[in-house]
Amino acid sequence: MISKIFGIKNVRSAFYWMLVALLIQQLIAATSSIWIVEFVRIVKDSGAWRLPFVLFLLSMILPYLPGALALHFMNIWNFQAQRDAVELYVKNTVGRVELYSNQNLKSKQIVQMSKDVPQFINELTQFSYNFLSIILNFSLQVMAVGFILGLHFTMSFLVGISLMVIYIFMATRRNKSLSMEKQKAISLLATEVGASWENLTLANKHNLGIWSNCLKNCLALLQNATKRSSFAKEFGGALISIIGFMPVLLYFYLTILSGGPTVYDLLTTSVLMPRIFQIFNSCTTLILTINHVSFVRGQWEALKSSFDDLENCKDDLASRIIFSEMNVRNNETAETFKLNSMDELLALLDTAQSGWYTIMGPNGCGKSTMLLYLKRLCGSTGFYLPTNFSLKFLSLEGKKYSTGQKAAYALTEIATIKGIKTLMLDEWDANLDQSVIVKIKDILAQMSKQMLVIDVSHRQ
Repeated sequence: MISKIFGIKNVRSAFYWMLVALLIQQLIAATSSIWIVEFVRIVKDSGAWRLPFVLFLLSMILPYLPGALALHFMNIWNFQAQRDAVELYVKNTVGRVELYSNQNLKSKQIVQMSKDVPQFINELTQFSYNFLSIILNFSLQVMAVGFILGLHFTMSFLVGISLMVIYIFMATRRNKSLSMEKQKAISLLATEVGASWENLTLANKHNLGIWSNCLKNCLALLQNATKRSSFAKEFGGALISIIGFMPVLLYFYLTILSGGPTVYDLLTTSVLMPRIFQIFNSCTTLILTINHVSFVRGQWEALKSSFDDLENCKDDLASRIIFSEMNVRNNETAETFKLNSMDELLALLDTAQSGWYTIMGPNGCGKSTMLLYLKRLCGSTGFYLPTNFSLKFLSLEGKKYSTGQKAAYALTEIATIKGIKTLMLDEWDANLDQSVIVKIKDILAQMSKQMLVIDVSHRQ
């Protein structure tokens, strides 16, 4: 389901254009190595150096344009994914009144749509951009430098990269273990800080001494874990570059032993050395980025599961209604009667085109559930107004009113909506002053002349 958000089955055109722009950017950047070497060769031979020099300068400047376009298309893709996520959420939620009282699902979906989904979309689009940029830069730069320095250099280069890959994947498990150790120490410290308030403010000598010792132990654990983790990370990063560079250095050493490089070879190598370092750094970043894929996949699966929960959530409202515990009062005649079945409830809806009926009964008998079921039956001709609602009304936009004032303004606006045949109110009189209740009753009495009003109350 979540694949629809990112257009996995029908990839967004913005993603294609981002990929094309990145390819153009990295192709131009890769040619800079060729033009600078050509410039050095021509200068050495006292040739016409201006053209390769201009081309080199252009290859250094022009990549910024397709790079800006790639970022532009990445942002468009990001927006399209955000929009599709909202549309999917609306599609899976609208009109499903059985979800209204599911507070766990509600809180989960609101947090997901307001925080988790936007954050994940931002991370995934940025990750995709960075990953594609790095892999294109690495591949094209290796091809360009290999084209200039020859097959043997390329082979030594690839051997170095292979050694880097092996070392990184071997070190990943160790680094993960150290990271977990540090995180555990942070959690223990957080626990002790959480228990600090009473121990510090009351300052009972016995309790304060125990807490201080626990705090000291936690700080010692965190210090040790931080040192170990930092050493493994920082020195490990340096070791990665050394391991990768060893085959290249060995190649240069063997080249010197075999007869020595020419002046042109030395110039070329000197010019390309910063680019070679850049390629090794790109390789390291690429491998670490690949390791990040599992984290992104985990987020993906979590969001997919949440969307599936929303789509597949089922609730049989009718089974939760206990008719035997309910009474219905006709507020015009003060007559009270029972509805013994769902059929009698539907018959009431068919026969009563107007009037005001109150459903009464104890907590747990399904009064609010009955209103939700009626809303489902009525569809767009029914209007459900819950207690302490957050529904959007034009008369309430940008204004702050009390609960009673909100209800009064909302009912006044509902009365002007064409096509409403049934109004359902859930505990509208809860926690209201008597004067406000009287005012709203007058509004409902007027509305009951043009539509059927059904409300729920605990009051008998």
